[in-house]
Amino acid sequence: MRPPPLAVLDDTLFDEHYPRYVRERSRQFWTPVSVAARAAAAFSLHKATRILDVGCGPGKFCIVAGCLQPELEIHGVEQRPRLVRLGSALARRLGAPNVRFSAADATRVSWEEYDGLYFFNPFGENIFDEHEWFDNEVDLSRMRFSTDLLRAERLLARARVGTVVVTYHGLGGAIPSSYELVSDDRAGSDRLRTWVKRSQDQTAWAWLESRSSVTQVSRSDMRDALASLICGDPARNVLLD
Repeated sequence: MRPPPLAVLDDTLFDEHYPRYVRERSRQFWTPVSVAARAAAAFSLHKATRILDVGCGPGKFCIVAGCLQPELEIHGVEQRPRLVRLGSALARRLGAPNVRFSAADATRVSWEEYDGLYFFNPFGENIFDEHEWFDNEVDLSRMRFSTDLLRAERLLARARVGTVVVTYHGLGGAIPSSYELVSDDRAGSDRLRTWVKRSQDQTAWAWLESRSSVTQVSRSDMRDALASLICGDPARNVLLD
C-alpha cells in the first residue's frame, strides 16, 4: 500500500490546496481529516468498496478517504460545478485515481451501484439563514430540504442488503428501519455513526438522529419530530460536507 501524501494528515496542510474562499469555510462545511480517516476505515471494516459521498463539496472527504484507503472506489456528487472542478484537480494532484467527481443533484442519480454511502448532513444548508449559505449558486429552501430528505429515504429503502451508511452530524432526516446502527462514536464536533442495511423489509417507523441520540420515530410522527429537531437544535446549526 502506498503511503498517503503528507497533506492528507493535517487539516491546515490539506486545506492549503484549496483557494481562499474554500479554506475560509472549511471548518463550517467540510469533513475534518481525522473524521474522514475514521469514516473510510469504517467502510473498509464492513467490506464496502464503492462509496458515494452525497454532497461532496470540493472533495475533502473523498480525497482523504481515497488516499488512506486506496482499495475504495469513491464517487463524490456535488451540485456546485466549480467545487467539482476543484476536487477533480486536487485528486489528480495528490495521486488518487480511485476518486472521481460529478456535478449533479445526488438525490436524482441512482445509488444502486454503491455499497457504501457517506452523509455529512448534506441537505441542512437548505434551512440555514441566507447569510450562512456557502454561495448563491444553487436553489436552497425549506421545501427543497423536505423534498431531498424524502428522496434520500426512498433511495436508502431501495438500496441492497448489506449497504453501509456512515453519517457525520447526521443525515438530517429519516433512516429506514431496515438499517442497523452498528457503531456510534464521538468524532470531531459531533458523532460518527455507521449503519448496515439488514433487510428489505420496511416498518411503520424509522430512525432519526440528533447530536446526542438516535431514536425510533413512527412515520406518522416523523414530520413533527423533524420540525422539533430543526427548531430546537441540531439540524439548524449542524455543519455540512
